[in-house]
Amino acid sequence: MIDDNFMNEIIYAIAPYVENRDLSDIRMRLAITLSNYDVRKQETELIPYEGDVNIEILKRFLMAKTARGLSKRTLELYKNSISMTLAKIGKPYSQVTADDIRLYLAIRVNRDGVSKTCANNERRNLSAFYTWLQKEEILIKNPMAKVEPIKETKKKKKAYTNMDLEKIRYACEDEMDRALVEVLISTWARISEIASIKISDIDGNKIIVHGKGDKYRMVYLTAKAQLAIKAYLEKRNDDAPLLFPKGRPAQELIKSGIKTKDLHLWWT
Repeated sequence: MIDDNFMNEIIYAIAPYVENRDLSDIRMRLAITLSNYDVRKQETELIPYEGDVNIEILKRFLMAKTARGLSKRTLELYKNSISMTLAKIGKPYSQVTADDIRLYLAIRVNRDGVSKTCANNERRNLSAFYTWLQKEEILIKNPMAKVEPIKETKKKKKAYTNMDLEKIRYACEDEMDRALVEVLISTWARISEIASIKISDIDGNKIIVHGKGDKYRMVYLTAKAQLAIKAYLEKRNDDAPLLFPKGRPAQELIKSGIKTKDLHLWWT
């Protein structure tokens, strides 16, 4: 039987060169091919490795998540968040207690001044890490099981009015801006989904978008959005497959007083 860690290392090494959605199939085919071989780790060191155990176990965690097909962005978030948390706690992962984590979160909110939402995100990332450790039987107990989520003050979000939407439309400077805004307004898709739309994904008033969790879903375009896209594509003089191959910061688009943090128009 092929060791999971060995398989994860292979997937982790080839991940940058293939689409994430292909990794599960590649892993399955590798498992079948290698099932007839006895592969063992070669021990070449005279003295056992005594490096940073947190770095080593985090690497294994990321390998496992890569093999599951998580996006590069998600993997980077896990890496940065968990490594920072463990470094600030200052203990090997196996010695971290629920009290250590509670103290860390309290310091983040009360001394470092981060929002409760940010602290909760860090807690969720650490929980994913320790849940994996327990599932893999690397640890018997999960310290995160005793750590409650931080209570956040929920703010009621104000919906855009028709006047707000018209102000956004009025701020558009060219066909690309207009097409982008109309796609946002008609689909309310995530920015990452809109940024990955290919022209070939559009079928009349329907678009297939690639969303979170490597899942596809259908969104719909209004007549106004379809006309805006048609006018925009007629102005295009390139053969880029993406509908919006290049965006620009929202600050350049919004001149009407609408807050950029509410509009979410960032990508490259």
